[in-house]
Amino acid sequence: EITSGGPDATISAPLRVLANQTWDVQDAASNLVLSGGLQGEANVAIIGSGTTTISAAADASLFNGGGTATFTVTNGTLIDTNGEGPGAGSNLADIVIGAGGAYYATNGSPDNDIDLAGGTLSAGDANRTHDGNINVSADSTINTREFNSSTTTDEGRNITFRGDLTGSNSITILAETDAAADGVVTFDT
Repeated sequence: EITSGGPDATISAPLRVLANQTWDVQDAASNLVLSGGLQGEANVAIIGSGTTTISAAADASLFNGGGTATFTVTNGTLIDTNGEGPGAGSNLADIVIGAGGAYYATNGSPDNDIDLAGGTLSAGDANRTHDGNINVSADSTINTREFNSSTTTDEGRNITFRGDLTGSNSITILAETDAAADGVVTFDT
């Protein structure tokens, strides 16, 4: 279990996830940064109101070889700054975005399968293409505003989904509302 409150924390060595874990970033202003790459194959629950940032690609030969790892984020934010999400190559973890949780990438085009389970999928700082499958298991939100912003006039980004779209729940789209009105969501499945 990783618990962080107060100042930001960085784990720069490779982090081996061998058993199911809970990462709790308790302070909304705090950020847990994983910059050493992930290894192992287990589930991770990301809770707390803070942010968890994965800034290094996982070790493709040592992460999620069986394809069973799931990262679930609730009541906090998971940010992918390496373009691979949790995983590398074909060894990608599934991402579940639960109620109160948010996920976005700031680099590349994530291929992870995503379950929208009541949370928010957002754009980072540029247009994004998601190649993984999207399942909508609970009413959820797609926010086209940069960095999951709640400010309606913040820059909107285009988000394209190319994997299968499944589920029967609703998706609410949040977009920029000023004169530019950027931010288009496309399902190209």
